[in-house]
Amino acid sequence: MEPPKYEQKSQYAEEEDKFPQLSKEENVFIQRIKGTCLYYDSTVDSTMLSLLSAIASQQSAPTGETMKQVKYLLDYCASQEDAIIP
Repeated sequence: MEPPKYEQKSQYAEEEDKFPQLSKEENVFIQRIKGTCLYYDSTVDSTMLSLLSAIASQQSAPTGETMKQVKYLLDYCASQEDAIIP
């Protein structure tokens, strides 16, 4: 994030996402991963909900940034121990 520049007439926000749009196959991949993790998250372990929410908000027009978040989610799932319902 760029620091504010005081006494400047106009300030412009950075572009949201500089990554290109993903293909239809990659979009389906993201939807499948999100659906599987959302099911697991809602039934067993609710630690992934904020990241799933961020991915879902970008699902209509996914970009490379969305794919980075999905890969982070998969890495998180692989590194966590299995949740146990008491």
